[in-house]
Amino acid sequence: NLFSGANIFNNITRSTSTQATTTNLFSTTASSTNLYSSLLTVGGNGLVVDSSRNVGIGTTTPTWLLNPSSATAAQLALSAGAGFSQWAFRNAGGNLYFATTTVAGTATSSISALSINSNGLLTLPAYGGATGCAQFSTAGLLSNTGTACGTGGGTFSWTPGTYGATIVNATSTALQLKGGLYASSTVRFGNAGVSPFFYDGTVGNLGLGTTSPFARLSVSGSTWLDSNIINFASSSATSFALNYLTSATSTIPNNKLYAWTIATSTTATPIFRIDTTSSGAGSISATTSIRGGFVLDDGAFNYDSYAGVASVDSLSTGPMAFDDNAGILSWMDMPVSTTTADIVMSYSAQIGGTSILTVYSESKGTGGGIKNGRVGIGTTSPYALLSLATTTNQLIDLFAISTSTSGIVFKVDSYGRTYGDGAYASPAADYAEYFYTNSVDLKSGEVVCVDILVNNAVKRCERGADNNVMGIVSTKPAVIGNYIKAAEADPSHYAIIGMLGQVDAFVSNENGPINIGDSLTSASTTPGFAMRASGGDSTVGIALGPMASSTGKIKVLISRRNKSLVVEEVEALVVERVAGMKIEDKVGQMIQQSVDSLDLDPKITAFASTTLSLNSRLDDIESILVATSTATSTTNSFVDNFFNNLFTRITTWLANAANGIGDFFANRVRTKELCVSDESGAETCYRGTCY
Repeated sequence: NLFSGANIFNNITRSTSTQATTTNLFSTTASSTNLYSSLLTVGGNGLVVDSSRNVGIGTTTPTWLLNPSSATAAQLALSAGAGFSQWAFRNAGGNLYFATTTVAGTATSSISALSINSNGLLTLPAYGGATGCAQFSTAGLLSNTGTACGTGGGTFSWTPGTYGATIVNATSTALQLKGGLYASSTVRFGNAGVSPFFYDGTVGNLGLGTTSPFARLSVSGSTWLDSNIINFASSSATSFALNYLTSATSTIPNNKLYAWTIATSTTATPIFRIDTTSSGAGSISATTSIRGGFVLDDGAFNYDSYAGVASVDSLSTGPMAFDDNAGILSWMDMPVSTTTADIVMSYSAQIGGTSILTVYSESKGTGGGIKNGRVGIGTTSPYALLSLATTTNQLIDLFAISTSTSGIVFKVDSYGRTYGDGAYASPAADYAEYFYTNSVDLKSGEVVCVDILVNNAVKRCERGADNNVMGIVSTKPAVIGNYIKAAEADPSHYAIIGMLGQVDAFVSNENGPINIGDSLTSASTTPGFAMRASGGDSTVGIALGPMASSTGKIKVLISRRNKSLVVEEVEALVVERVAGMKIEDKVGQMIQQSVDSLDLDPKITAFASTTLSLNSRLDDIESILVATSTATSTTNSFVDNFFNNLFTRITTWLANAANGIGDFFANRVRTKELCVSDESGAETCYRGTCY
């Protein structure tokens, strides 16, 4: 049927009851086919288009552009064709349900795949068909609050799917969550008997392998971190601590350079480094390198990288050695900065707790530094620059120099005895001993006598030819025969007196010029000086050099002799008697030379032997006479008589023209009268000026 014109709906209304196969509605005057109507109703409320152009299906009052309505069935179904169930959408009581239909599409399933209530909250059904197993709270949180699926708040077991967990109550598959997980209480993953993954939301702790995490992350069991970089704490953290609560072992790779390092960055030179490369022998060894200073136990070991010095409070070592060709080194040093004086500063090398070698000093005080630097062997309190001490009372060698255990060159034993395998050489040349003296200003070279008023003492000689003359103050003795501790405490009252050997001595020519070989005694007018001895004088030494000037200093061989009858005394008396004959000294010397030319040595030797024998007898006589008050006068009387007789004989011999004296030579002859005889014996004498 075809209707046209303005009354198209009237025509449709007035159509016959016969059903047409096709009904066309159009306007002949329109440029296109339009259906103009303010209201369209088909089948009551089957299809309604109201004046607002809202389409209602199942309702005559549509409020939206498309408004399907049913109180008993799904309002919308989606079909994929024959043989497939349809998906139906239904609003039932204000709730949205999304479910499937039968294949024929004649009925909906009683199981809702998804429901949304009037508040917009989503509910998922259980796998078994119960509803309300998973719901979203008003805060938008997903929870298991339905009683049909068990106690609310129970654990979830899920089978992973493409977009998350889709199967409930799985026992062997893992949980997959897309977009993260939040829990306000606890979350636990894992089957019975399997160490779980547990999150305690009440304190914010996560446990791996434990349901009782005691820290933000608690791991029970072995942990493997496969990462090149692991960061602890943060740059804003005030501190960081890594605690080992039991014995711990850290393993590093074998045979690796930089096997383990500590550095300020991954590109910086390591501050601490361990290398585990093999040594030449093939064994595994570790080399530790530290760049910079190193301190242990509050400075018990301290390496100062700036100064290059290692300080150790206490050190136990094995053998030690310096580098090859190390040059000049400083072995040990004890810095001293205290300003307090006399504090002992020392260190000792010990064996078995016994000090063997001690380096000793004392603080100087003001200005710092030390004094009395000493070395002690066997003592920790050395009293000399080098002190050797022992506490044994047995005979042992204290000091020895040798080429082998049996080739001793020099030694000193504990009894104070010395032994030398060879001559002793010294720039000094005398043997000396300490003596007490009240002559506190004694100088080297002065002649001293026994002080008869003080025991074991000497004094400066003040009398000429003093019988108590006994030595000369030594300048530099080669050997000191006695050691007196008091000499150190009171050096001004102790003098070292030369007893044997060569010494320098002050001499005076007040008893005539001193020639080499002259015996010397104490001077008469110059205290402390020596002069040429006269016959019978006690002597202190023999001149080793001449002295023509009034005073001076010469070398003297110490040779002390008491007053006695000797060849020297005889010679002196001869010269004296000759001088008494008005013959000057030079004449006496010429006579002496003439006597020497007679080759009288054998005779003099025999005479000296006789004289020495006589000297012994005189000593015996003198020792007897000393006990008497007239000992000195008696002895002098005996000597005078002896020499008077001797002088008479010598005078007679010299006056005898047949004495055998031939020529004698002299640079000058001094005499008041000179008599010259010819071959016939005629004599001519000259007085006064000679021409």
